[in-house]
Amino acid sequence: MTQPLPYGPPTQQVPPGWQQQPYGPPPGWQPPLPPPKKRGGGLALAVAASVVAVLAVFGGIVALTDGETTTTATQEASSTAETKKAKSSKKPTPKPASTRMTRTDREALFVATVKQQDALRNADPEDLVKLGREMCKALDDGYTLTQVATSGVEQFGLETSAFVAGAAIVGLCPRHKGKIPD
Repeated sequence: MTQPLPYGPPTQQVPPGWQQQPYGPPPGWQPPLPPPKKRGGGLALAVAASVVAVLAVFGGIVALTDGETTTTATQEASSTAETKKAKSSKKPTPKPASTRMTRTDREALFVATVKQQDALRNADPEDLVKLGREMCKALDDGYTLTQVATSGVEQFGLETSAFVAGAAIVGLCPRHKGKIPD
């Protein structure tokens, strides 16, 4: 004998054993996405990386132009594999004139380096030198490298602004090279 259900017969006919919801999440459910990571330290890292890249490019050029030139003596070899003694000159090789760069040379090198950036390719060289000198003055006034390197972000973007700051330090105010992280 079956007893009638207290609330009447079920309204929906389902196979036996499926009267309850299955365990687990409903179909199509996905867990929420993780929150986005904070990028607070990325700015300083990007500035430092850009400045180091500028130092590598610009510093290499400066080192090449400031370095001493060396000459090597070569011996002549005949086509029959016989060697001749090299003639020695009685006059010593003169020392080269000073290879120190003048202010004009440094400014020209700074402009050539900065114009490698697409955003500054068509910029006036005098304006670029003025911008570099302003960055040097800001460093003289006690601003940090990060503050100076990010000062032109609205105008040029972070990478270009940091590039100009690094080129200015190396080319126009090398006294601030100690502010650049290794």
